[in-house]
Amino acid sequence: MRAAKLLLLATAMLSICAMAENPDPFSTPTIPEPVQRVDAIVNNFRKIAVLSAEANRLDDAAREKVEALTWTLAQENRGRLADLAETFADSDGRPLVSNIEAFLDRIERPGLYQDCDRLAFTDIFEALYASRMQYPQDIRARVESEVLTIRRMKADGQLHSHLRFIEANTSGGEWGSYVAYLTQNYRREQLLKEHSSILPSR
Repeated sequence: MRAAKLLLLATAMLSICAMAENPDPFSTPTIPEPVQRVDAIVNNFRKIAVLSAEANRLDDAAREKVEALTWTLAQENRGRLADLAETFADSDGRPLVSNIEAFLDRIERPGLYQDCDRLAFTDIFEALYASRMQYPQDIRARVESEVLTIRRMKADGQLHSHLRFIEANTSGGEWGSYVAYLTQNYRREQLLKEHSSILPSR
């Protein structure tokens, strides 16, 4: 009898160890809050870039629709960016380094974003840069590197604010290459069709 009990106990312990090593495959991993917003912000930013490319060549009706949709997408991003910024500090203003690190990890993930995607977060990075001395050295260095990248693009005349209607010729330069890359997956006509219910009817 005692041997049977010991066997049952050993079996139970092995099962517990196996569960620890192999967690429930259907469980949902915790995604840091900043990361949940970053992809949506970039997606809207890319749509705005494609919608606005050489929009000065459109007729008045098409241009009106583009202006309406870019404004809507920009407003959505404005709210998301504000929410994102709030995750970087607690209620007392102390930096939440783990959230900042999760944001940087997402932005810097190889092959995920283009350099010009960083322009969507210009104000975020400038705010992080202003507070950088509060962060650990490695985080501070990463923030400084991101800000340098953004400022380089601004100095090269590549910055196109996504908080207004962009009216620019985007046929050349880094921004032009970026828009050309985006048009592999985004089409202005398709974007307008997908959002037709909120656009001017004429």
